[in-house]
Amino acid sequence: MLEGSNLQHISPRWWTAGDAIETQGRMLKQHIMSLHTMGYTFVAFSVEAESRYLHAIGVDYTKLRWIDLWVEYQMLLNKNNEYAYGKQLIKGRETFTRPPPPKRGHPDGPDDDEDRGTLQPAETSLVAATYKLLGKHRDSEHKKQMRDLIINGGPFSEQDKHAILEYCADDVEDLPPILDIILDHHQKKLSAKDFAKMYGQMLARGDYAARSAQMVILGYPADIPKIRALMENIPEIKNEVSVDANNVIHNAYGFKPLVFDKKQFKFKKNMKAITTALVSEYPEWPLGANNLASISEDTLKSYTSDRHSFKPTLPSQLSRLQQVDSALRGFEKQRDPRKRSFVEFCGPDGRVRPFFGIYRSQSSRSQPSASGFLFLKSAWIRILVQPHEDCYIGAIDYGAQEFLVAACLSNDMAMMADYASGDPYIAFGKRTGALPADATKKTHKLQREIFKALILGTLYGLGAVKMAAKITSDTETYCSVDQAREYIRLFRTAYPDYITWRAGIATEYSVRGYLQLVDGWTMWGDNDNPLSVQNCPVQGTGAVVMRRAVARAQDKGVRVIKTLHDALYHEDQVANGFQYLDKMCHAMQEAWHEVMGECGFPSVPDIRMEAFAWGPLLTETKGVLADGVTPLETADCYIDERAVDEYNRYKKYLEPVVDHMPDW
Repeated sequence: MLEGSNLQHISPRWWTAGDAIETQGRMLKQHIMSLHTMGYTFVAFSVEAESRYLHAIGVDYTKLRWIDLWVEYQMLLNKNNEYAYGKQLIKGRETFTRPPPPKRGHPDGPDDDEDRGTLQPAETSLVAATYKLLGKHRDSEHKKQMRDLIINGGPFSEQDKHAILEYCADDVEDLPPILDIILDHHQKKLSAKDFAKMYGQMLARGDYAARSAQMVILGYPADIPKIRALMENIPEIKNEVSVDANNVIHNAYGFKPLVFDKKQFKFKKNMKAITTALVSEYPEWPLGANNLASISEDTLKSYTSDRHSFKPTLPSQLSRLQQVDSALRGFEKQRDPRKRSFVEFCGPDGRVRPFFGIYRSQSSRSQPSASGFLFLKSAWIRILVQPHEDCYIGAIDYGAQEFLVAACLSNDMAMMADYASGDPYIAFGKRTGALPADATKKTHKLQREIFKALILGTLYGLGAVKMAAKITSDTETYCSVDQAREYIRLFRTAYPDYITWRAGIATEYSVRGYLQLVDGWTMWGDNDNPLSVQNCPVQGTGAVVMRRAVARAQDKGVRVIKTLHDALYHEDQVANGFQYLDKMCHAMQEAWHEVMGECGFPSVPDIRMEAFAWGPLLTETKGVLADGVTPLETADCYIDERAVDEYNRYKKYLEPVVDHMPDW
């Protein structure tokens, strides 16, 4: 624990399992609240896990001051080669890793592929952290045995109790030296002004970890009968999507990308034919092993940004196959014992409690585990998120958030004006003369889609080749590289202040040695990818806004159950009306103004939002929230409009199965 800046180790131990929770649990609760009143800060490796325990013994963990060393260790590793590479403990084995080499063609790049080291990223577990920072080799197998013993729930012998308490104490004893090393690093690397703010910023990150725990404890509701049916029908679904994707590509390209293996009784990708087709259509498509096309998730994202409606292009259909396979894999029994299936995130109350993966990206965005997070699976599967009969789920989404964040951070008044017009994509077309003054979304739908793809792609720093692929995929209209290059020129002409600001990010990063968001999240100085550096401030600031929105909403009594990109979700009873949806709307607007004000923008404009609510008792309606501005749509269930065709195709597999139910 911390009191001011003095580390102290508090040694008392309490056994609170079983009947002891009434006596020892009450004493522990009193002790914790006493320390809190005295001004102590609590240090944990995963505040979320500790918060769930404290919740069980009745402690209001959100009122405590926290430092989460799991979060802080992730930040320490963030583009920091000193700690992210070298000697690491990965999957329980001592491993020496090296940073990825510069991309081919880089003047400092190696001439061959030899001796590049292991490129695996560092693990962020306590076992890995104590090995890296303290040189301590923990027995990971012993830790697993102790966790299994605890999870089994007893009864526990006196020997078991002693072993469990020793196991827990051993973890706690390593926290002070870990925190010391992290603070020492920050003091050496940060400016005096930035380091002076670091302690308060650590507390803010710890506070969000506790608030994330509150979302996990609440969980989100799932339609269990439909999930059972889905699990039973996985082979049929995989077969149907494979056959359909094959037919779509055959009609569009004249070949089938999948070949049925009769021995293994499953479809396999014909990578030679896929490579020929991709390289022919996209000459710059990256190649991997054996000179075959890379079809990793990251590569496909670059060529097909719309993840929910699958167009008749090869990248889009490959993405479709990948997403469906990934989504269904989570419902199957996992072969790797380290991986969890969906059912392990789902409690007996029918609520799913996922791992949210807070601060896991370099820009501090959350990266939830897809196994327990239905909203990261194929869009048609989201129908499985359904509240109980008398409840509804409400969601509010920031509209064109990244565009407005970019405008504010760069102080580009032209971008600001185009956002204020109500449709920045149509406004961009008018500003550049590409659209007439009376153009609307209805009259120039295709052009708007092109400009939307252009603007979003340019905000991510896409060059002409990938921009052409993105526009082609998003609009189903061919865009040449020369056309894409001209579109990019139009953007640069329309928003010169943003272009100048963005160009200066990498320069400032190089000179300063690190990049820091307004809340103190830091990307250290070893990122040799300028585009990655330039993308961080806009994406990261959006993440700061969302975290602040969660805090403001929870403080207003809103039952926030999850975040997703730039949207916030809550659950409430239909009898309460939409009062908490209104409160969440106010919280999100407050968070926006707070964060952008802290970023130094002199006059923060309102940000547009859209609301959607669904539940068994709701009907399809359109209206506005109590603010009179935010549009609200309601329905009895959630079907992503971009996935209607996919849902209609596979909904037959969600009908409840009477016999041969899989074990739950």
